[in-house]
Amino acid sequence: MIKAGYYDVKKREATGNISRVMANEIAKQPISNPLAALQGRVPGLEITQQTGVPGGNFKVQIRGQNSIRSIGNDPLFIVDGVPYTNTPMSFGETSQLILVNGTSPLNSINPSDIESIEVLKDADATAIYGSRGANGIILITTKKGQAGKTKVDFNFYSGAGKVASKMDLLNTQQYLQMRKEAFINDNQIPDVTNARDALLWDTTRNTDWQKVLIGGTAKTLDAQVSLSGGNKNIQFLIGGGYHRETTVFPGNGADQRISTHFSLTNTSDNQRLKNFFLYKLFCKYF
Repeated sequence: MIKAGYYDVKKREATGNISRVMANEIAKQPISNPLAALQGRVPGLEITQQTGVPGGNFKVQIRGQNSIRSIGNDPLFIVDGVPYTNTPMSFGETSQLILVNGTSPLNSINPSDIESIEVLKDADATAIYGSRGANGIILITTKKGQAGKTKVDFNFYSGAGKVASKMDLLNTQQYLQMRKEAFINDNQIPDVTNARDALLWDTTRNTDWQKVLIGGTAKTLDAQVSLSGGNKNIQFLIGGGYHRETTVFPGNGADQRISTHFSLTNTSDNQRLKNFFLYKLFCKYF
């Protein structure tokens, strides 16, 4: 079964264009944002991270750009039936220096808590949401408890990364030698007007700015734990997670998240009967 808005439908019976990514596919990717799990997995969905730093915002378009003035091209995000904003958030000085495009609010959702992500693309699949679904819908469904023996799941991983290759640039002496050869080739005499770098500046210093600006080590730490179980009437799930990711840039630009997830589902006959009467009462008076 796949979700098509307010209802579930079998994939072969779905008339709209719906793509789905399940929890087992998300778990294979070391990501911090649910949108990153969709990259390259959904036809017609273009996802681009606006900045390379952890927590950076994502630009999402379903089947291209619809607005002529580039306004309102973002799809509608629904998390467990509730609309969720995708407006980038900024955090003062850090945002101005590094996160020039803000940080993604979906970064606050733990990918390990997600059961499935459905992408609704065409008018048939998005019609129930009206004009808000004009640019497509992304439905995020979180995990629920399953009937069975109580079990504990734990997952931990860590990693580190550095810039693999850098540009081969001249050092100070090589640069000065090139400048001298340029003046000789042009039959000019260097002076304080046309050669301030060679005559006035300190020619003994040599700073590798690539090492200073992108020479750091990006470290990742992620730990997840959950407790789930229940019987045919009541199922529960309690989970928590910690994620921290740094960057190769200088300064404190780390993305850190502590998350909790709680789900309690009552499927007893009495509860279903109660929900049925509430539904009939709602239909009668509203």
